[in-house]
Amino acid sequence: MLVDWGSTNLRAYLLDEEGRLVDTRSSKAGIKHIRKPEIPGILKDLVDTWQAVHTIQAVLLAGMIGGDLGWREVAPIACPAGAAEIGAAIYDAGLLDGIPVAIVPGVYSLVNGSLAGMMRGEEVQIAGSLDLTGRQDAVFCLPGTHTKWVDVEAGRIFGIVTSMTGEVFDFLSSNSVIAGSIATADETIDPPAFLHGVEIAEMGYGALQSVFNARAQKVLGIVRDPIVLRSQTSGILIGSEVRAMLDRHRPATPIYVVSSQSLGRLYVDTIRHLGHEALLVDDAKAFVAGGTALVRVAVRSGRLPALDVEGSGRQSQPEDQIS
Repeated sequence: MLVDWGSTNLRAYLLDEEGRLVDTRSSKAGIKHIRKPEIPGILKDLVDTWQAVHTIQAVLLAGMIGGDLGWREVAPIACPAGAAEIGAAIYDAGLLDGIPVAIVPGVYSLVNGSLAGMMRGEEVQIAGSLDLTGRQDAVFCLPGTHTKWVDVEAGRIFGIVTSMTGEVFDFLSSNSVIAGSIATADETIDPPAFLHGVEIAEMGYGALQSVFNARAQKVLGIVRDPIVLRSQTSGILIGSEVRAMLDRHRPATPIYVVSSQSLGRLYVDTIRHLGHEALLVDDAKAFVAGGTALVRVAVRSGRLPALDVEGSGRQSQPEDQIS
């Protein structure tokens, strides 16, 4: 069983012994929405749901579950790092009702010793994306609450840049002075309005100088539709982010956007509008492929024999029990 346990959401994937996807579960039980003492119970409920029908030999956790805000803090490893380094550093978290549980460590990078980048969970998607795309050298964009831009060379992660675009958009939509202008009953994005926001970002004033545009347009009576203003604001933020990253480098290959269709398409369209090719990679497929690859590395390296996908396992010891 693979679990992508981030700050906002929890997504779990049940695989058979051949690594084929059997079932999925998802919830809003992200790390920022729950208390640390609740984590073992949430995990046990998830395992029990599947154990009633399937045999679970091991659980691999990735994401913020292994961060300082999560359940067990696992130190990230330094770049450059590929599947071999990440798999060899997987942390043994003990047993849950006799089932081995492990946590992927995460990866960090430093630029000129001062600009730090870090990710937890996305490194699994990168490992899977390399398998799915057949690339060994590429730039990956992983949209989310904290969007990651990742440089990969020879199959290893060399650089990580984080943009807090998603979290900033959530804040603007709920707690800022422009919230009343862009608050809507759903998360609808109007494509022409979004693209107009990208065009505003192209003007070069920067996101902080442009997002007030929504309130000004509403007060002046230029635009009153909150869906249009919300979409423009999203376009300004994503457009400013993408513009900054394309100014940093324009790789010879397409930028691979690892995401769901809805959010990923916004990034693909923005990258293309700003003059570079982009291709969408399904984030769930990438996570499953990457998690499977990391488990195999961990087993081969002997780091965690408990994660033997052939089912050798180990006997439960009281001191290993998770609580």
